[in-house]
Amino acid sequence: CIRDRVTPVKIAIATLVMNVIASLTLMPHFGHVGIAAGTAISGWFNALLQLYIVQRQGFIALSLRTLATPLLKGLGLGVLMLLVLQGYEYVVPFGNGFFGHFAWMIGAILLGLSLFTVGADRLQLFDVRQVVKKFLGR
Repeated sequence: CIRDRVTPVKIAIATLVMNVIASLTLMPHFGHVGIAAGTAISGWFNALLQLYIVQRQGFIALSLRTLATPLLKGLGLGVLMLLVLQGYEYVVPFGNGFFGHFAWMIGAILLGLSLFTVGADRLQLFDVRQVVKKFLGR
C-alpha cells in the first residue's frame, strides 16, 4: 500500500542493525575503513531491501537481467577507482601539516570524481552531459 508507514521503519531498523553489526565486525580488522565499509554494506542492504519490497508490492517490475549489467559495470568501475586511488596514495606523498593534508585530499577527490565521471560516461551508466545540465540548472 502506498500509505504504508510501517515497512519503511522496519527497513530502517534492519539497516541500522546491519550497519552496527558490519561496522563492529570490520572495525577491529580495518579501523576507520572498516566502519566506512560497514556503512557501505548496510547502504547496499538498505537499497536492495527497498527495491525488493517495492517490486514485491507491484510498483515496479525488474528482472535480474535488467539490473545485472549496470551493477557489474558499476562494480568494475568501483574496483578501478580503488586501484587508481591506491596508486595515487603511493605516487603522491601525503603532505605535511593541515594544508598539505588538505591539498592531498582535494587531489584524491578530484582524481576519483574525474575517473568516475569519465568511466560512467564510457560505460554508458548514465548520460553525464544530462547530469551536468541538471546540476547547472539548464
